[in-house]
Amino acid sequence: MIQPGNWWTIRAIQDSIFKQNILGRQLKFALFPRQCHITKRLIWLELAYCVTAMYRPAFTAYKTDDIFDVYEHRWYTKNEYLIARLKDLI
Repeated sequence: MIQPGNWWTIRAIQDSIFKQNILGRQLKFALFPRQCHITKRLIWLELAYCVTAMYRPAFTAYKTDDIFDVYEHRWYTKNEYLIARLKDLI
């Protein structure tokens, strides 16, 4: 078991898991307010990238045979998305 020392370690682990499970990337118009994942800046009424990842939890709280998927959407401004792709962050 990894014992993370600080919040940055936890975020790096979450980002690497997100990167492995990416389903797709789309350039969408943000009609409703969204938050940029990197800069935490508000994205509203502009084109932005929506990156979608899917997780299948290994442990479910309910003891049923139903398998459910968890979808996570992260929004990026066009400039931040380009910089993150060049740095191979997403």
